[in-house]
Amino acid sequence: DGSPLYDAGLFKSSQNPIPLSPSALARPAPAPRSAGLWCVPKPAGVSDAQLEEVINFFCNQGIDCSPIKSGGACFEPNTIASHAAYVLNLHYQFVGGNPWDCDYFQTATITAVNP
Repeated sequence: DGSPLYDAGLFKSSQNPIPLSPSALARPAPAPRSAGLWCVPKPAGVSDAQLEEVINFFCNQGIDCSPIKSGGACFEPNTIASHAAYVLNLHYQFVGGNPWDCDYFQTATITAVNP
């Protein structure tokens, strides 16, 4: 007969609906799964060529690399290390934030310092 079987609150109407602003409809940025930890290039022993391979690999695997392209929100500082930090950390957070998710051919390490 169309009547609800369980009252889940879906059919209730509000007397004073909350007006939504355009900013209320914006998607919030996802919080890092591994709270307070980031995956970044190792501070020593990794060449720029290795980091370029990291960037190319992850950008070709579906990571959104548009923020590190010229004019992007994360383009500055325009260094290979900072761009590699972006893709390494994005991958690390996306796949689960486990220690093994930050071990791309021993080029990266986990840090508690926000890059």
